[in-house]
Amino acid sequence: MTYTETIVAFVILFFFFTAAGQIGTPLLRTIYAIKAAEYEQKNLIFIAQSFRNACEHKPVDLHGWQYSVSTVSGLEKVKTSLRYEKGNVRVYQADIMFNGKPVTILAESR
Repeated sequence: MTYTETIVAFVILFFFFTAAGQIGTPLLRTIYAIKAAEYEQKNLIFIAQSFRNACEHKPVDLHGWQYSVSTVSGLEKVKTSLRYEKGNVRVYQADIMFNGKPVTILAESR
């Protein structure tokens, strides 16, 4: 290879890396946004399932549940209440603020 061919090869390589960087940056941002949404969805599913599990156990320990889910990222506020009671059937309600969005979870206890 001559000196000129080496310089041309480096210039082409430089343009290739510049173009790859400009193409790759939006792609990486999209992948990051998808992973963040997936992580958020998994956290919300965990909160809902753990609330239903807490309501199934006798006696219902809502304060313990609030303490255990307080470490979940994105969870801002938790309020639990007894929504309905008739006989031995009870329906509990959890009003949570998750990533700035209000979410209501209902769970039945027998």
